[in-house]
Order: sequence, then C-alpha cells, then structure tokens
Amino acid sequence: WRRLLAEIEQLKEAHNNDKRAMEAAMEAAMAEQQQEHEQIVAELQATIDEKSKCIEDQSWNAWKSSFLWDDEECILVELNEACKCGELKKVKFLVEELNADVHATDEDGGKPLHQAAYNGRIEVC
Repeated sequence: WRRLLAEIEQLKEAHNNDKRAMEAAMEAAMAEQQQEHEQIVAELQATIDEKSKCIEDQSWNAWKSSFLWDDEECILVELNEACKCGELKKVKFLVEELNADVHATDEDGGKPLHQAAYNGRIEVC
C-alpha cells in the first residue's frame, strides 16, 4: 500500500513538472509571438507614416501649384482657410513666401489670426 502511494506521488510530481515545463514553453512561445506582433505593427506603422508623408508632400505640391499666387484675394482666402484649419505650413508659406497680409480683413472685418484663435489653432497664432 505504501509503495502504491509513493508511486502515485511520483506520478503527481512528474505530472506537475510536465505541466510547469509546458506552461513555461507556452509563455516563451507567447512572448515570441508578442515580439513578432510588435515588430510587424512597427513595420506597418513605418510604412503608413512613409505613405502618409508621401501623400502629404503630393498634396502640398498640388496645393502650391493650383492657385494663381499673384491674386491677393485668392491669397487672403487661402490664408484665412489655413489659419482656420491650423495648417501652419501653409500659413508660413503664404506669409513668408507670398507676403500675405496677416492684417488684411475680410468682408466681416475679421483677420486671419482671428480665424485661428476662434477655432483654437493656437499653433498658428
């Protein structure tokens, strides 16, 4: 009877050891999968960022080439819209390159910076 109990205890111990080994292997496999997943996500994010930059550059170039930049009214409309939307790159271009008048007023007496402030675009102000 004691010998049988001893064998049962040995089997339990062997089972517990196998169980711990299996759990450790599963944890290692899950950690490896998590690492692979994180790497894939990072690679996808890098691809998305690269594509977004490319699209942004194309959009910027299309925007720059689509207007008659010697038309002051057109420039003021664009400046107002850029300020309203917080598009700092456009605002800088319009002001620095095309000498857009930041003090010009629209038909309601508003100025481009009023648009930025009203819409919470502090970065433009």
